[in-house]
Amino acid sequence: MRRRLLLLGALVLVMLLALTVWVGVRAWQATSHLQDAADRLPVLQEQLVGLDVDAARTTVERLRQDTSAATDLSGDPVTGAVAAFPLGGQNLAALRDGSTAVDAFVRDGGPGLLTAAAAADAFAGGLSGGDLDPGALRDAADGLEQLQTALERARAEVDAIDRRYLLDGVEAALAELEASLRLTDEVGGELAPGLLP
Repeated sequence: MRRRLLLLGALVLVMLLALTVWVGVRAWQATSHLQDAADRLPVLQEQLVGLDVDAARTTVERLRQDTSAATDLSGDPVTGAVAAFPLGGQNLAALRDGSTAVDAFVRDGGPGLLTAAAAADAFAGGLSGGDLDPGALRDAADGLEQLQTALERARAEVDAIDRRYLLDGVEAALAELEASLRLTDEVGGELAPGLLP
């Protein structure tokens, strides 16, 4: 009987260790994808300010892949179950909620950003060629409005994350997400002056 209890205890211990490793690796991978996405933002900013819409489209797609992967990794059922536990679970919940907010922002705001950039490019071409297209201004305004709506929603979701008891690394990742959202807002602001003669 004693031997069976020891075997059962060892089995439970191995399962808990495997669960911890599983969740830890997935959290690390999600954080890595979010960092990759954050590293792409300055490149996207240069592309948009330079009105290189094709390159920006590729960068936005890569951003989408990174944020989607982070959301998938931090939102699986096992990680979700562990996130419900005290003593560390709030860190996983913060990672999941931040990943979800940024992924929704890229999915919902990225097309608006690209629409605004393409319209700014078309309008700038019309300025230099003497063939102004007022539709480009409307398209740009619509794209910037779509971007702003997605940005406000993402900020509200990130601001709603409970930051008590977070590990320094998770708190730093959330600060990075907030900085990324601010940078994206600046990029949208940099497109608007290109629409004015």
